[in-house]
Parts: sequence; C-alpha cells; structure tokens
Amino acid sequence: MKYKIHHKTVYRYAEPVRRGVHELRLEPRTGPLQSVHAWQVSAPGNLSSARDGFGNIIHNFTVSGPASRIEIVATGEVEVTAVAGMPGFYDLPDAGEARVSPLYFVAPTPMTAAPAEMQAFAAPFLAAGHDLPALLALADGIAGRVRYRAN
Repeated sequence: MKYKIHHKTVYRYAEPVRRGVHELRLEPRTGPLQSVHAWQVSAPGNLSSARDGFGNIIHNFTVSGPASRIEIVATGEVEVTAVAGMPGFYDLPDAGEARVSPLYFVAPTPMTAAPAEMQAFAAPFLAAGHDLPALLALADGIAGRVRYRAN
C-alpha cells in the first residue's frame, strides 16, 4: 500500500520569539517493511539532518530574529509492505550502527507516568507478550479507541 503524506505544523506566538532551536522527527526511513519515496522537509532557515541513536532521521534548524509564526511542512510517499506471517520481526540496526538501549525509556517520570485508566486499557494487550502480533493488536486496540478528528 502506498501513502501520500502531507504534514504541516504551524507555531503561532503571542509575542515574537527572538531565537528558537528546533529538532524535527518528521522523516520516516526506508527499511524492510517500508520504502520512502521523494521525501521532503521544509522549514525556515537552514535545515541540517542527522541520525539519532536508533537510526531515525532528525532535522534541526534555528530561527534567528523576531518570528510570530513558524511553518514546517513534510511531504512524500511511503510504500508499506504487509507484515502478516512475519512474527518476531525486529528492525535491527545496520552493521556497525549504534542504537540507544530501549531500557533508557522504561523509567516513568511525573510527566510521563501512565494514568490508571491507560494502564488498565493496555494490561490485556501487554499480557499477550511483546512480539510483533501482540504489538499490532495493541496498535489496533488504540486505533479502535482513539478517533481521528480533522483539525
């Protein structure tokens, strides 16, 4: 399946900002389950790109001077490959590529701890395991519970 993606983020400030440093995570990467075609990210100023500890593509830019509005646009096409019949698949790093341990993100903080209702919702899905089918079931459960609303 091919997806044509157009994502726009607009920041509007009550008072103009004099300087802003931004890190964007708006570019998917090609891998075993998807191919990215003709991807483009646009933002004010000069964009630089790099990879994070997981191999994800990040962009950075700095806004200098007064700005009351900042617009960031990401567009492109992603072709996704079906995952049926691929239990236990993991997106492994390329040879020689370092990644940050996922254990880094396990400890909750006061700002990231899941509320009791969210924990109760996730419990049956997490009890099913952490392999690909169980995680896809969790994603389907979230999609069935969280409704998309335009704007």
